[in-house]
Amino acid sequence: MNSTQNYGFMYNEFILDTSQNVVIKRTRKIPNGNHEAEKKLKKEIQFYKYVHSIPRLHRFKMPAIIHSQNHPPELHIEYFPGHEPLTERFPYDSPTESRIIIREILDCIHQLHENSPRVQVTWEEYRTSLRQECYDKVVERYLSIHWKDDIYPEFERLKYVNGIKVKSLLEYADIIRKRIEYIPNRYFTFIHGDTHLGNILVPKREHEDISKNRTDRYIFIDPRGYYASYDGYGERRYDYAKLLFGISGYSKFDLMKIDTCDITEVTDADNTQPADNTQPALNIN
Repeated sequence: MNSTQNYGFMYNEFILDTSQNVVIKRTRKIPNGNHEAEKKLKKEIQFYKYVHSIPRLHRFKMPAIIHSQNHPPELHIEYFPGHEPLTERFPYDSPTESRIIIREILDCIHQLHENSPRVQVTWEEYRTSLRQECYDKVVERYLSIHWKDDIYPEFERLKYVNGIKVKSLLEYADIIRKRIEYIPNRYFTFIHGDTHLGNILVPKREHEDISKNRTDRYIFIDPRGYYASYDGYGERRYDYAKLLFGISGYSKFDLMKIDTCDITEVTDADNTQPADNTQPALNIN
């Protein structure tokens, strides 16, 4: 897969000029405006400009800006027809190769953080922004879904997945909230903000020249452009967490087309294990 959907298609519309290898990205026109998407695209444009203004970032490659404007926001960036998202490639057949790839990506991201200006923040500012990104946002999105009505009527009765007892998402979110409050840090750097595998392009195998510096082959697209109330800057560990998130399964799951969700053998809420000692199955087709 090598389409413009990897360039942030959900909130934007695209024109792909294959003769010029240029992607034109602008917000979708919807009734009553698309103000949130416009704000995000403006911040993305600004992030591209930040990164391209720092010559030392040779290991953190992003598409070149061909043209940009803020009113209305529009971005023309370099398109790479000979590349594909790393989701198509990962994990590699060899665990050693997979580890090498991860190390190279970490090296690229590290370059972004190390060569960035630093924004000093107070402890309260730091804790507030971290909670917004790692707790408030997750809980808000979770509560916005009508799980019992729209997804699965017996959602609250689902206590096991593949024989393993699970907590509710809100319980896990609270565990995260308590742990992140003890992360020591007092400054922010530039962060990409969405470094899962779908936003990291590599040359297709037939175009790949492994004799070159391997870190030069990674191209990072679709930056988030903001973190809490900060434009371009944020907690650098957020980039590493997003990479781990993608590797652990999100990047592939994000590309799935799920037509039905059939959950069988749901355990009653007051039971500690399945009545017949079988494992409840989570079948997604």
